[in-house]
Amino acid sequence: MSTGATVTRKSQVAIKATSLRFEHSRLIVAFDDDREVSVPFSKYPTLQRATSAQRNAWELIGPGKAIHWPLLDLDLSVAGIMSGLPEVLPKPPTWKVRRVRFIAHSAHSNTETLGISRPPKVR
Repeated sequence: MSTGATVTRKSQVAIKATSLRFEHSRLIVAFDDDREVSVPFSKYPTLQRATSAQRNAWELIGPGKAIHWPLLDLDLSVAGIMSGLPEVLPKPPTWKVRRVRFIAHSAHSNTETLGISRPPKVR
């Protein structure tokens, strides 16, 4: 009686990207198992805004585990592409005036403990 424990599943095998191309506002990635995944640029805003020259300057990293665009400072993992994960752009920090004042005050009051001379008091 077989329990199936010795069967190797494709999902457990690391899929590697072998090449990619761009067609009709889509990123198409080819994998070593002869599959291709086509993803719209809307999932990757950095690629959507890039010129074709910037898009075409890519390289495979981690033996096919990810794709790197040095001119765009963008890395996409094969696992993320296969899972349909979008590019996540960090939100710019939002500072409240009170928080900035607190940080500035804390930094100023800690200058003695850091061995930094205090600026003269303004009256």
